[in-house]
Parts: sequence; C-alpha cells; structure tokens
Amino acid sequence: MVSIKSLHGSAQLLLDVTGGVTDIVEKMHRTIAREVNPLNRLRDISGEPPEERRGRTYQIIQSTTSLLKQGLHQSLDGLSAQEERSLSPQSVKITAALNGVCGDHLVASNNPLAINMHFRNSQGENLLPGSESVSDMIPDASPRIVVLVHGLCLSHEYWKGHNEGNLGTEIQRAQGSTPLYLNYNTGRHISSNGKELCEQLQLLIETWPVEVEELTLIGHSMGGLVIRSACWYGSELDLPWTKRLKNALYLGSPHHGAALAKAGHLLTFVMGQFRYASPFALGRHTSAGIKDLRHGNLLDDD
Repeated sequence: MVSIKSLHGSAQLLLDVTGGVTDIVEKMHRTIAREVNPLNRLRDISGEPPEERRGRTYQIIQSTTSLLKQGLHQSLDGLSAQEERSLSPQSVKITAALNGVCGDHLVASNNPLAINMHFRNSQGENLLPGSESVSDMIPDASPRIVVLVHGLCLSHEYWKGHNEGNLGTEIQRAQGSTPLYLNYNTGRHISSNGKELCEQLQLLIETWPVEVEELTLIGHSMGGLVIRSACWYGSELDLPWTKRLKNALYLGSPHHGAALAKAGHLLTFVMGQFRYASPFALGRHTSAGIKDLRHGNLLDDD
C-alpha cells in the first residue's frame, strides 16, 4: 500500500521533472530554430517572432505545472504530516536513492520525501536525542556506542546482511556496544550533514541513559566524509562528545575525491561545449552531495 507521504512527494517530484524537461526542450527548440534555419528569426505577418510565440507555449506549460504543485500542497500537506506509517524496506531504499540524486532540491522544494537526519536503534525505531524516550527505547544501553553512517543514495538498510544480522548487531555481540544507525539526506552538502551530525552526537551524549565512556563512528563511502566533517566542527567548538570519540573507521571513503564523480564532471564539461549537447548535460543538475564527492569537500569553505 502506497503511503500518502510517498504519493505526495512522488507527484511533486514528477511535476518538478516535468518543469525541468520543459526547460531542456525549450532550450533545444530555440537552438535549432536559431542555428539551423536563420529565416526563423524573421517576423511573420503577425509582426511577432516565432521564437517568442514558442516561448509563450512553454510559459503556459510551466504555469500549469506550478498551479498543479500549489494544489497538491494544499490538498495533501496536512495528511502527509499526520501520517506516521512505517515504510517498507523497498520504499526506504527508493527514497534514499532519490535523496542522493536530488536531495538538496527536495529540501529546497519542501518535498515530504526529503529525509531528516535521525538515528535508528536495532529494532528499527527512530531515536530522537534530547527526548525523554531515549531511555525507554534503549533499555539495555551500554556505556559504549557505535554509530554506523551509510554512504550516497543508501539508508540504514545498507548495513543488513543476507540474514537477520547486520554489522551493528555483530559488533554488539562481540563487544557489548550499543549500535545506532544514522539516516540522512545524502544529496545535501557534506558540510551541512557534518554540522548536523555534530549537533546530534552532542545531544546523544547528553541524553544517553548511562555515562558514555566510548564512542565509535563507522562510515561507508560518503558516510566517512560526513564523520570527518562532524569531527572537525566538533573540535572547533570543543564539544564534549569529541572527548568520548575513541575510534573512527572508514569503509571505502573517497578522502581524496571520487573518481566516478570526477569522470561525470568531465563529461558534463565536455557536453557543455557543444550547443546541441549542452541542454542534455544533466550532470550540472546533480545534488550538492554528489558534487562534493568530486574533491571530497568537507567544510562550507570548500
């Protein structure tokens, strides 16, 4: 069963894509009309350039799309906010992938599919640092905490193996540490996620049911860069949680930049040099998170 939140977010994103495709088609249309047949620049008997008439057609499409989005917000916003039904693992994976590709746009457009950073316990429940429910949700809290941070386009589901166990529960069995899984919008700037993780870790330490003795952070791919960013901001502010941090482990994190992101940027640059290919250089529209991976950017200054 499709949730109202998913329906709302998907419909809004589809309308956004429609607007984006319309822009691409209009740019291509104008380029062809201007370059292939110079006579199209002449005014017809109506005294109006054909290019301007076509522009009005695209304006009508964009205006209609905008009205549909407004109606969608007004009709479903309240229902999406009230709905708390848990999503299926498949829906979680799809939503995480969308956040990786266009997560910054989802935030800017107030799309309900945008993931808010949060921790999850081993039972799959959302953990809110700073709330009184932490003690109830972690009844067997250990003084040692392990936080697992997933990579681009992924979610907490990434850490699950082919059976019921996962890396977090294996660490818990072996060392007695309490595992927590971070979910976050991987399409945002790495520095934005790093600063928010820094704040969340401080709240976590302050409201943990027992005195925290040891904190371990494990990051996969982009997750490792988010951890490094959080550590930098935490150290700059001299926050207490950094004193509890004993280990940071990185699994395939592109500390010197991701080769695939660099290749994608090069392809986008080359396509941008050709007038007919330029409108299709979609790499320039990728998320801030993907762009940060090109050089492994960690800070706002980067």
